[in-house]
Amino acid sequence: MFGTLLRKLKPAGSRRRVVLHIGAPKTGTTTLQTALATNRRLLAREGVIYPRAGCLSHGAGVAQHLLALSLRPEYPAFIGPSDRLPAEKVWPALLAEIDRAGPGSILLSSEAFFQLDTGAVARVAEYLSGHDVHVVAMERNPLQRLRSRYIQSVKAPPYGRLDFHSYALRATRRMADDARLWEAAFGAEAVTRLRYDAPTEPGGVVPTVLVACGLSPDLAARIDPGRQWLNRSPDWAVVSLMRRLNGVRHLAPETRAEIYARLAESGVPADAAGFDALLDGHDDIRPQVRQRLREVFARHAGPDPEPSDGLLKSFAHSQSRVKAGT
Repeated sequence: MFGTLLRKLKPAGSRRRVVLHIGAPKTGTTTLQTALATNRRLLAREGVIYPRAGCLSHGAGVAQHLLALSLRPEYPAFIGPSDRLPAEKVWPALLAEIDRAGPGSILLSSEAFFQLDTGAVARVAEYLSGHDVHVVAMERNPLQRLRSRYIQSVKAPPYGRLDFHSYALRATRRMADDARLWEAAFGAEAVTRLRYDAPTEPGGVVPTVLVACGLSPDLAARIDPGRQWLNRSPDWAVVSLMRRLNGVRHLAPETRAEIYARLAESGVPADAAGFDALLDGHDDIRPQVRQRLREVFARHAGPDPEPSDGLLKSFAHSQSRVKAGT
């Protein structure tokens, strides 16, 4: 049934080379995607099309996250109602844009692709069945990924309150080798695996990914990644304070995001006056909420314990058992 619907929706354009950069999350993806979106015209002149279809905010976003998110059972809570389009609208819009585009290859990027299940990856393969697909995956040590994902869960929606140890013990989803699903769908020869800790280009992670996506080293060097990194993880002391502040309710999400951005930039304040400075300019914070934030800061005696070697080794062992199917 899905295949029949797809044939009706799919534009009958020329066969293209389509490169899917699938992440993984926390491997410089936001910096890379911002650089690509900023340099769309330069890329197009050089024969590389970076589509707007599938981007958040009606094409104004920097990455094609909707292509992946629309294939999940439901959208995550942080996606606004106007962006919650079904796959049957998101993907045909992309295929139509590809059909209209001038000559060249197509480059798509979203770390949300990395977290799709087998069925969703198969749907990607169906949607792109009329094109030559190449997949690029930047992989990271699973323990580093766990730590990084924990930090992201604290500093951004859903603004988690678990300490790291509790979070790790609940991390039941397999994180070890998601690129294998893409190898199964497109063939191992169509998937390029890169290592986050071993970039092959002089400029680091961003040009390494771009060259793997088919750009020449010269063109990759001209794509300015701007401020690195745009979604950098804050230090552990800041994360620990954020986790405690997440327990304070009735704080507008945009206000919390702005306060956390200041906190990540400046670090944990040395005293109450420094903490109050973080709240300056936010008149929308009700007095009771402001007082509660101050109380949480006053009780903050120091950072949570760093991830222990014992816990990380235990997690590594559990991941290896999942990979082996035991």
